[in-house]
Amino acid sequence: KLSFVPGGWKYENRTNLPIKMQDFNVTEGEAIITSDIDNLLQSINILFETSYDELVGNLTFGTDYGQYLYDLRADGDSITQQVLKDLYTLDLKGFTPEVQTYILQGTEQDIILIEINLIDTNKQEKYTKVYTIK
Repeated sequence: KLSFVPGGWKYENRTNLPIKMQDFNVTEGEAIITSDIDNLLQSINILFETSYDELVGNLTFGTDYGQYLYDLRADGDSITQQVLKDLYTLDLKGFTPEVQTYILQGTEQDIILIEINLIDTNKQEKYTKVYTIK
């Protein structure tokens, strides 16, 4: 059984078979969630793709990093702090997040690059995800 709850995907796998789900934002076809990192990356994708008040039952879930494009006082550090705050609302499953934010000058509008590194200190592994906000 697969359900979305605030903080990420919760699944109960009674058959020990991979959980299959459709995610048009990540891949074409089926995405198979079989590990904690897959689950966490999916939860982060959903967090970044959801606007505030879009999730029924939890009107505070979601992000709006596009607002920083119009804030003349915004800097990379303030965006990084907000991203970390948002990430810690999820079940990080033992991973430690590191975030770097870059504000690039665009031709018509600035562009924000958010790089998220998820570090598993037990296995000495690092997973990186980059988001572009235009």
